[in-house]
Amino acid sequence: MNISCYTRAGLCALICWMLYGCTSMQQPVNYDAVDVSETAAGYEERLIRLDGERLHGAAVQTAELDALYEELAAASAAAENQEMQAHLAALQGRAALLDGNTPRARRLYETAASLAPDEVQTLILGLRLEDDAAVRLSRIEEMLPSAGDNAAFLLLEQAVANYQLKAYSVSAAQFDAAFLVLGGRYRSAYGSVRDTAWNLRLSSSAASGDTDASEYLTAAALDADGVLLITQAETSLLEFITGGKLLSAAELRREAAEQKLLPAAAIAEPLPVTRGICAQYIWNLYARRRRIDTDYAALYAEMRITESPIPDVALDSPIFTAAAGCIENELMSLPDGIHFMPDGTVSGAEFLYWIRQADR
Repeated sequence: MNISCYTRAGLCALICWMLYGCTSMQQPVNYDAVDVSETAAGYEERLIRLDGERLHGAAVQTAELDALYEELAAASAAAENQEMQAHLAALQGRAALLDGNTPRARRLYETAASLAPDEVQTLILGLRLEDDAAVRLSRIEEMLPSAGDNAAFLLLEQAVANYQLKAYSVSAAQFDAAFLVLGGRYRSAYGSVRDTAWNLRLSSSAASGDTDASEYLTAAALDADGVLLITQAETSLLEFITGGKLLSAAELRREAAEQKLLPAAAIAEPLPVTRGICAQYIWNLYARRRRIDTDYAALYAEMRITESPIPDVALDSPIFTAAAGCIENELMSLPDGIHFMPDGTVSGAEFLYWIRQADR
């Protein structure tokens, strides 16, 4: 039987959890229902959301981090038992680490470890203080056999480390296995990172890091250079302008402008491209490759349909044909099942998936 790399990684992750993460297969731990104070759970939820955003490449707002740090400090000082003090101090240390204050994070780790060295957030902070993801993975493997109910959290830390090491197939599988146990708030916080890992698992550029496109693949928002470089590195869709040569970003922009593949404004300014712009670009290349000349707006007019099937893209919108074509041919999708969200930004991993669909 030929089992895919992702399936093998998923099985390994689940087996790891079954071996180390639960003592009863009938009663997996639901960490959304752990008996901690509602306030402490709220702090943790805010922290992991910020952590997920940072891992996904988004800039974390310093003011939000500062506010969380101060609230955690006050809550830790008021906590009635050592384990809760350690939990809150470790979360405070993770906030400091996200804010780039490693010395402060290290001091808070020492405080948390002196109070409750085996408390899960203390363990996570200790791991995160290690910059080398490979070293972190080795430490986690040593910790797993005695992890008990903390195993799912360590599995998520394995997923994070493998993501940082660009082992995307394994990372996606480990995120999925961790989410099964940790519940919805962790899926919400790290779901975008997991999806990026899944989309990048087949990318040679992402794994090697040896092309100009690689830095854009994990970007939270792409500009025109990212769109063009990823297309060149990961597909054959631009060979009609590159002739099989590897062009620089400046050369690609010049050719894209001449062929009108992207709006002039998107090429001229290093601004994030929108979903609408991406739809026009992808549909242009796909239709050119497949010699499709369908004008969806005209087609709807012929059928006397006056209401757009895409609520936020009108029939007379310049992107309607592109949006409709991308949806109908399963190149892109409606994020919420209803709206196209044409003004939304596009991550590198999202774009990689779409452009590979167009090249299939």
